[in-house]
Amino acid sequence: MIKTPKHVKSSWVSSATNCEKPWGTETSWSALSAIKGKLLHINKGSRNSLKYNKQKDECLYVLSGEVEVQYGTERTFEDPLGFPFVTRRLSEGQVLNVQSHCPYRLTALTDAVIIEIGTYGAEIGTVRIEDDYGRA
Repeated sequence: MIKTPKHVKSSWVSSATNCEKPWGTETSWSALSAIKGKLLHINKGSRNSLKYNKQKDECLYVLSGEVEVQYGTERTFEDPLGFPFVTRRLSEGQVLNVQSHCPYRLTALTDAVIIEIGTYGAEIGTVRIEDDYGRA
């Protein structure tokens, strides 16, 4: 007797969505059930919010341009002397890996394109700490 699987794995085609942001453009798409992708076009001199995600882990790959990243650990706010923010310049081919509860911010030193791959969890809570554009 042939056993029928409960779920047959498959492949599929979907579409991305574009969203204008005050710092540039974000193109996002859903991938597998636990993964989401984004293409961030950040305009020179602009930056995103200083933020952290409550559950989402992210990997940010610099596809083109140069960015300054400010990042910390989950303990940076409770003990800024023991776990201070780190600031680094990243250029094409470099990657910033960010675990949940770790704050970070990207500032574009040139027009920059970043590929972001993250686990689902933003809907659970992104916490903005500082924002140049008045967003909550």
